[in-house]
Amino acid sequence: MHSVLKRLSARCLALGVLGGAALLSGHALAAENDNFRVALPEGYEVASYTTNANLDGGLVNFATSNGSNRLRLQSYLMEYMPSDLQKQATSSPSRFAKTVLSTRLAKDCVNYEVNIGRVRHYNNGQHINWWSTCEQVNSAGSYEFERGRLYLSDYGTYIYSHYETGKGKDFKFSVKEVKWFDRYLSNSALCESGKNCGLEGKLVDKIFVQK
Repeated sequence: MHSVLKRLSARCLALGVLGGAALLSGHALAAENDNFRVALPEGYEVASYTTNANLDGGLVNFATSNGSNRLRLQSYLMEYMPSDLQKQATSSPSRFAKTVLSTRLAKDCVNYEVNIGRVRHYNNGQHINWWSTCEQVNSAGSYEFERGRLYLSDYGTYIYSHYETGKGKDFKFSVKEVKWFDRYLSNSALCESGKNCGLEGKLVDKIFVQK
């Protein structure tokens, strides 16, 4: 499986973004490693990426050529998370999800709110839907709205979402937007080594901060 690697500073972020297509003559490829298969809509490319030093993980933003309908993937290896957060992932997945999501929002927002849905078990992992509102730090009166799904396994946490920035506080995603992205959430999945990963999407290597 091929990867695109970017190296940043001494504690560098290794990004294996969109390594190895999961579609090949109508048949899915088996995963070479435990990782995550993201169902990325056609026409989307990596727009930017950054580290989340507090959690030793990384974040990738995807967008179309005109910058519309932006998507975001966050990735964190469990082995690099603080021990108390690792324990929380097992004892209280909902609290864990809120803690991880709040870590980024606390840095980027004046005020924010995170809402967590039910914990669902799937593919030897757990899915948690969530949505958030963020009053943006550098743009008074403008808000970022985001909704997505957190995929939790014993080897990593992956958060896939779509978002809109620069909106008024009463903004809501349209029903059409919600249904459109939910299809890609449903076709994204945790992917264990050696297993068939499904027919849509591409394999994404783990995103981590080297020690």
